[in-house]
Amino acid sequence: MLKIIQQRMANCKLQLHPEKTKIVNLRGVAVAKYSRKYDFLGFSIQPSGVKTSKGIKAMPGIFVSIKSRASILEKVKTWSIHKRRKSLELIAKELNTRIRGIINYYQKFENGSTRYVWNQVNARLLK
Repeated sequence: MLKIIQQRMANCKLQLHPEKTKIVNLRGVAVAKYSRKYDFLGFSIQPSGVKTSKGIKAMPGIFVSIKSRASILEKVKTWSIHKRRKSLELIAKELNTRIRGIINYYQKFENGSTRYVWNQVNARLLK
């Protein structure tokens, strides 16, 4: 498959990057020689179970990558929410644009993959 894609790109006068190009197993069938996910622009594309009329089928799903989730949590840590001694309304006004930015970028596909981040933000607010 990779050779066919390389030939097709060559016909278009394009070239695949040898280190960045790889085959990924997104069907969910256990094949050890291919990785089961890849990260792209802060998202992780990997097999996900989808319920169909015939049962559960593996389809590619888009989730927030582990690296991005860790990066978001580091940003949240730097906000020092738990150290602010202001009313909740003022804190909400200050953090609103930052939180909306995260939501607008990362919650386009799968909402459940950011649940841990929002639980951490809530825990810091409660603190």
